[in-house]
Amino acid sequence: MIDYESIFIIDAKLGEEEREKAIVGIEAVIDKNKGKVGKRESWGKKNLAYEIKGRKEGFYFVVNFRAEPGTIRQLGKPYRLNEAILRYLILRK
Repeated sequence: MIDYESIFIIDAKLGEEEREKAIVGIEAVIDKNKGKVGKRESWGKKNLAYEIKGRKEGFYFVVNFRAEPGTIRQLGKPYRLNEAILRYLILRK
């Protein structure tokens, strides 16, 4: 298993419950594909460098996890399909 870090931005106009639902959904995909979620951080609400989907602010989140490389391919689809997530990045540590 390899260590990864995923950073993503959630729409600032969503409520706390909807943000949590988006995060739990991403973690569920990692767990479903035999990954292990580690540290989870919220960097809070920040101004974006440029508008993304008409938004100027977003909530930044970081999830550290261990998974097989095939899990990364499975994780891309939920990120793209979830309208609450404005941008994402997955890094190998």
